[in-house]
Amino acid sequence: MDCSGLSLLVVTILTGVSCEQLTAVKNEESSLEGTSVTLSYSYSKISPGDYFFWYRQDPGEPPEFLISHTGTGQELMGLVSGLNFTVSDDKRHLNLLISSAAATDSAVYYCAVNAGQKMFFGTGTQLTVEPKEERNPEYYILGNKDSPTKVCLATEFTRHNATGNHLFNDTEPARNPKDHRFFSQVAFLKGGEERQCKEPEEVPICEASLEPDMMVNLASLSISILRLIFIKTVVFNVLMTLRLWISQ
Repeated sequence: MDCSGLSLLVVTILTGVSCEQLTAVKNEESSLEGTSVTLSYSYSKISPGDYFFWYRQDPGEPPEFLISHTGTGQELMGLVSGLNFTVSDDKRHLNLLISSAAATDSAVYYCAVNAGQKMFFGTGTQLTVEPKEERNPEYYILGNKDSPTKVCLATEFTRHNATGNHLFNDTEPARNPKDHRFFSQVAFLKGGEERQCKEPEEVPICEASLEPDMMVNLASLSISILRLIFIKTVVFNVLMTLRLWISQ
């Protein structure tokens, strides 16, 4: 999300502060589970009247407030445990400290400043926390025997850039929603690229078939006939009951 998009979150008029004055030292940061992580921002000049707010944003979600503090380093509010902050002695750098990082801490982190009733979000830092256990990708070629389209699936790997294959240059790894430690990544294969999917001699081709099953069709037909007989029986019983009731 760019600065203009995040600025819609505040109700005051955003003037006087620019993205260049509040900037993430690194656009991307990676770490291993269980280690401490420091996310740093540079600022033109921190004054005692400045107020700083830290947020994190998961993909497809709005920013989530984490902690706030003054320019002198006094904490105002903190909603998430395991977080701390520091203000450098030269008043030009802010640091967010994450102790014992977990895979679920992977997100984009933002710092915002409120200086004289004006609030602005700086650029973000993409944090990726990977498990200590290193697991290489498992590769599969997925396709349908009736279609020429096939994809190369790399899955169950723990390092963000573990694929290392040009086939995946145009896609980004996605975390497993049930277990954030593992990534998966998909690449569409063009003609003749099947061999470029890693370990082709061991890669199974999973074919999906939509051919009709005669036994399933016969069972469906039998059920339909039984339903029709049942409906006719009910209608016949109702008519006979009405006829008997009228005759009396």
